[in-house]
Amino acid sequence: ELVALLFINGFVAFFQNVLYAADFTVTFVSLAFEVIEDDQIEAIVGLLLVVRLWRFVRLGHGLLSAVHEVDEMETEGLEERIIQLEKLLESNNINVPSRVSESGSQSVVKKKA
Repeated sequence: ELVALLFINGFVAFFQNVLYAADFTVTFVSLAFEVIEDDQIEAIVGLLLVVRLWRFVRLGHGLLSAVHEVDEMETEGLEERIIQLEKLLESNNINVPSRVSESGSQSVVKKKA
């Protein structure tokens, strides 16, 4: 995966991204230590395993952040559309139905006189 990103982004752009460079370094070093078997290296390999697992945590957080951002943008668009439709109802002298808030209580949108 990292090698594909290296070729896609180009060598310079890839290593300018600190997170890509760190991922590449940790992965490369941990693979090198797995090939070399030595009792002293086992502690380092354990530490690198924790760092590699941290990468999955970052990926999960990135995915959740992206989903949250998309949801926020959709919510803002829907709220703007609701306001437009309420104004249209009011301009045609139609009572605006009550809204259910996040807390579950209903509020009545009053029609302007």
